[in-house]
Amino acid sequence: MGFKDKLILAVAAVFLLSAAGVGIFVWGFVARDQNLVSEDLVEEITEAARLVSNTTKSKNTAARNWYFQPTPVTTPAIWHGSDEPDNALTLISTVRGDNRLTMQIVNRAGETVHEWDLDWFELFPDPTHVPPDKVPKSRPGAHLHGAVLLQDGSIVVNFEHLAMVRLSKCGDVVWKLPELSHHSIYLDENGMLWASGETRHLDRAPEELPRHRAPLTEDTVWQVDPDTGRIVQRISLYDVLFANGYKSLLYMVPMKGRGYIVDRDLLHLNDVEVFPDYLEPGVFEPGDIMVSMRNIHTVMVFDPETLNIKFIWTAKDIMGQHDPDFIDGNTISVFNNNNYAPSGEQSQILIRDVREDDAEIYFAGTDTGDIPFFTPIMGKNEWLPDGGLLIAESFNGRVIELDSNGELLWEYWNLTGDGYTGLLEQASRLTPEQAAMFTGNSCPAN
Repeated sequence: MGFKDKLILAVAAVFLLSAAGVGIFVWGFVARDQNLVSEDLVEEITEAARLVSNTTKSKNTAARNWYFQPTPVTTPAIWHGSDEPDNALTLISTVRGDNRLTMQIVNRAGETVHEWDLDWFELFPDPTHVPPDKVPKSRPGAHLHGAVLLQDGSIVVNFEHLAMVRLSKCGDVVWKLPELSHHSIYLDENGMLWASGETRHLDRAPEELPRHRAPLTEDTVWQVDPDTGRIVQRISLYDVLFANGYKSLLYMVPMKGRGYIVDRDLLHLNDVEVFPDYLEPGVFEPGDIMVSMRNIHTVMVFDPETLNIKFIWTAKDIMGQHDPDFIDGNTISVFNNNNYAPSGEQSQILIRDVREDDAEIYFAGTDTGDIPFFTPIMGKNEWLPDGGLLIAESFNGRVIELDSNGELLWEYWNLTGDGYTGLLEQASRLTPEQAAMFTGNSCPAN
């Protein structure tokens, strides 16, 4: 028996004993996602562990994939405020217990007042634009990462690394964009969409990147027309880094083999946002674009016309971060996953005045553990008009709302039944105008 075979059996046995076959799926996904071991070896380990666990699990225990997590919670929502809850509505993206992908609007009681079903296989029955190794094989087939609600009640959603689609309020297809969008969609004040996109170099790496090899993902910022779904502008982050002398950030992954970088996902762009006119300018001005690049632990703001970088934050205080937001022209917040920290550490919401060197921790759960807060991957945060903060703790299928003083106000869990939550990648608060469109049932199917 070779070393690899022994390693596969050993890992499978350890996971089987320690987690009864459940944790293997989570570990396999995170290991591949965080580049802990080679992708091929992860697949072999995961498959071996799955085979072992499937032969020993209880007859009444269904196999659970990585997007389901055990939870002791039995009610979907808890109001922690001292006053009576308001009638706010929240848009969430979910994986349901029956492997359906949905966008839902929920109220304070955790009740669904509107829902969109997004079946990849129905919407894209012949996805010729997707590389063969990435074509989904079984439901849910993908997950929903990045969504915005438009003023007419329609919704634009990313199937992660697969495509973008706009559905009407009642679920009819308005348009489909068969290109590899992912992670985030931002609606600017002019009504244009900005999204994370990618170009996959399948045969050879770009000539300006010596010692890289295909397949390679080139992250791009897209501007998309919401009426037609047409991409009207693409900005390569390679070009931005080259233009500002930051080419070395494309070599942050350790070199292997014959001096080549084998990582397929150098930057891992996971957010795109535009500085709006209504915020007070400072270092940042209207039209500036902020991006987050997880795999190099970097947040960057640049001028899309000149590609000049106005601010770059690499590594210090942030690890595997997501979803930076503009607070004003000098201040940003970041969802810091903190995913390489020692056991027991929690994720964080950081605030940084970009004129200073250090960031402040705004929220990190509680030291006593009564408010846990950790998601190793994904996660989003949204500042509310009243100064509160809405947080999607994605991996645990949970929404956390803080009031303007940073105190816990509301919690929601995407319960799937049998003591599990499903992945919840986004939580966005509806404006009063948007909420008014969903107070009655104008769609017969809903």
